[in-house]
Amino acid sequence: SRERGGAALKPRHAHLAPWAYAATALNFVLGIGSTWLWRHDLELAGGLHFWIGAAICAVLGGAALLSRRMATDPSARSAHPALGMLALLLSLLQVFFGLALVAL
Repeated sequence: SRERGGAALKPRHAHLAPWAYAATALNFVLGIGSTWLWRHDLELAGGLHFWIGAAICAVLGGAALLSRRMATDPSARSAHPALGMLALLLSLLQVFFGLALVAL
């Protein structure tokens, strides 16, 4: 980490990231399940909310795989934070497209 104090955050990130990825994947699966069980008015996996969620899981999975090579591969060290930012941006879109699905 190049910024001041970033080296101290690496162990915390390494500890929390698998839990965050597991929570994201669980949310994805629970979203599919809740749509299947309770939202018969919606097509399962039919909207952008589903596909953006799948993309978030894929991007975070790619970042997790890259994290294994960060100590030896400079390109992995560069791509890992970029994938994290992409996941964050996709998450913002996910919220936007999910608002249309809220039953009011």
